Amino acid sequence: MVVLPCLPIDFIYMTFLEEKKAPAILLFALALALYANTLQHGFVLDDRMVLTHNNFVKQGIAGFSDIFSKHSFAGYDRIEDQQNALAGGRYRPLSLAVFAVLYSVFGENPLVFHGLSILLYAITSVLLYRLLQSLLKGTAGADQMAWLAALIFVVHPVHTEVVANVKSCDEQLAVMMGLGAWLAMLRGFDAGKKQNFALAAMLFLLACLAKENAVLLVFIVPVSIWFFKQASIASALRHSIPLFVVAGLYVFLRSIVTASSGEIAMIDPLNNTFLTWNGSTWLACSSLEKAATVIYTLGLQLRLLVFPHPLTHDYYHLKIQSFASPGVWLSLAVLALFIVHVITGFRQKQASPSASATPFQVAGFGVFCLLATLGLTANILFPIGAFMAERFLYLPSIGFCLAAAAWGKLFFDKYAPRLVLPIFGLVALVFSLLTILRNPAWKDDLTLHRSAIATSTDSPKLNNDLGTLLLEKAMKTTEPKERQALLDSAYPLLEKALEKHPTYFDAYLATGACAYYLGKFDRAISAYEEAVKLSPADPKPMLGLRFSLQAYADSLATQQKFQEAIAAMTQAWEMQQDTLSATHLSSYYHSQNDLEKSRDWLEKALQLAPNDQRLNDILKNIEQ
Repeated sequence: MVVLPCLPIDFIYMTFLEEKKAPAILLFALALALYANTLQHGFVLDDRMVLTHNNFVKQGIAGFSDIFSKHSFAGYDRIEDQQNALAGGRYRPLSLAVFAVLYSVFGENPLVFHGLSILLYAITSVLLYRLLQSLLKGTAGADQMAWLAALIFVVHPVHTEVVANVKSCDEQLAVMMGLGAWLAMLRGFDAGKKQNFALAAMLFLLACLAKENAVLLVFIVPVSIWFFKQASIASALRHSIPLFVVAGLYVFLRSIVTASSGEIAMIDPLNNTFLTWNGSTWLACSSLEKAATVIYTLGLQLRLLVFPHPLTHDYYHLKIQSFASPGVWLSLAVLALFIVHVITGFRQKQASPSASATPFQVAGFGVFCLLATLGLTANILFPIGAFMAERFLYLPSIGFCLAAAAWGKLFFDKYAPRLVLPIFGLVALVFSLLTILRNPAWKDDLTLHRSAIATSTDSPKLNNDLGTLLLEKAMKTTEPKERQALLDSAYPLLEKALEKHPTYFDAYLATGACAYYLGKFDRAISAYEEAVKLSPADPKPMLGLRFSLQAYADSLATQQKFQEAIAAMTQAWEMQQDTLSATHLSSYYHSQNDLEKSRDWLEKALQLAPNDQRLNDILKNIEQ
C-alpha cells in the first residue's frame, strides 16, 4: 500500500500568502465571480437620476461642461421640469463623466454599466490588499492580516448595494481612487519619491470628485503614516501637505458649484428624518431623542457589519429612539468599548513609537478608521436626509475588515492557531453565499421593492414606491383579472404610506389614481384634495380631482342619487368648464324632469363645442 505524502493545509496557506500575485489574482477573480449574477440586471432606483434620465450624461462627452460645472442632479429631467423636490448640494461629477463616455459608445446598455461596477469592485479589492500589505509592513503576521481583511471585504454582503446598483459607482470610484492615493502616499514616504506624492494628490482629487466622503482620507492618511511608519506627527503632517491642498481645493470648488444649486431645507421626514408627527404637523424631535437615534443607528450599522442579515435598500422604517430603549444603551456600550480600544491602542503606539504595531494596535487603528468614516453619514455633523444606508458602510467597512482580521489573529494566535484559517474560511463561505443570494433582489425596481417590504414594512417611501410600481404595471396590462389583482395589491400599500407619512404628496397622487381605477371615487377625491392642499400650484392633483369628481358623479347617478351627482359634477365644472361636465349635468337634470336646467347646461356645452351635431340634436329633442 502506497501512502502519498500530504502537505499540511497551513503550509499550503502560508506558501500561498508568500506568492506575490496569487492572492491578488484570487481576490480579483472572487469579486468577479460573486457578482457575475448581476450582469443581466436592469437599472434601478437612482440610476434614472444619474444615467437613464440625466440629460447631461446622455449628451456623452459633449455634456462634460455641464457635468463638471453644475451640481450632480442638475441634468435630471425631473429637476429641470421642477417635478421633484430633490435638493442640490451634491458635487460628484466623476461617475457622471464615466457614465457619459460609456453612454456615448454603448448607449443605454445595462450589461456594460453593471460590468463596469463589478470591474471597479474587483480592482478596489486588489488595491485594498496591496494597501494593507504596505501599511502593515514589518508588523507580525502582516501578510495574513492583509489577506484576511481583503478577503472579508470582498465577500461582505453589505456591499451588494454598492456593486449591484449602478448609481453607486460614485462610492466605488471614491474608494478606489482614495485607496490608490493612500497607497501612493505610503510608497512615497517609504521611497522618498516626489512623483508618488504628485500621483497621490491627483488620485485624491479624483476620489473627492467621485464623492465627497473621500475627503475623510485627509485625516486618516497622516494618522496611518504616524502609526505604521514610525514617523513623528510633524513628519506625517508635512508629507500629507499635498492631500491638504487638494482637500482645500475641492471644498472651494464644490462651494462654488453648489452655491446656486437650490438646496432647500424641507419639513418632510423623507428629507429630515428627525421629525415626529403630532397629528396635525411635523415637529422636530428633542436633542436627546436625536442623540439616542444617532447612537441606535450607529449600533445597527455595526451589527450589519458583523451579522449582515436581513438587508434592505430602505431604512425609512426606523423610528425615533429614546434613552428608554435597551437597543440605544447596547449601542452606546459597544461604541464606548470601541472608543476605549482606539485610545488604548494609540497610547500604546505613542509609548513605543519605533516598535512595529501589535495586532491589538492594528485593530485599534481599524476601529479608528471605522468610526471616523462612519461618523460622516451618522447625522452628527449635519443631517443627511436618511437614518442610514448600506452604501454608507462601503468606506467604513475597510476599517472593520482590518480590525476583524487583527482581532482574529490576536485571538487565534493565543488560543487556537490552527483554527484561524477554518473559521475565516467558514465566514467567507457564508458571506459569499449571502452575497450571491442577495444579488437577485437588485434585478429591477419591482423585484427589489418586493424583497425589501418584509424588512422595511413600515417604511412610507417603500410602501409608496412599491404601490406606485404595481399601479403602473396595472395600467400597462390588458388582462382584466391581472389588472384587478395588481390594483388590489397596490391600494393597501399606498394607504399605509399615508398612514406613516400623512403629508406625502406623491403617495396622495398614487392613492388617488389607484382608488380611481378601483372605483373608490370618494377616496380618490379625498386623496387628490389633500394633494392640492400640499401643492396648490401643481396641475396633476387638480386634474386627478376633476376626473374623480366626474366619475363619482356618474356613479351616483347610476344609483339614482341625482342631487349628490349634480353637486359633484358642478364642482368639476367649476374647476374647468368642459363639455363632459355640462352634458352630464344636462342629463342629470333631464332625469329629474327639470328640462329648463337640462337645456341650460346643454347650451353651455354647445358654447364650448358649437359644431357638435350630436349636442344640437339632443337640444332639439329637449325643446320638442
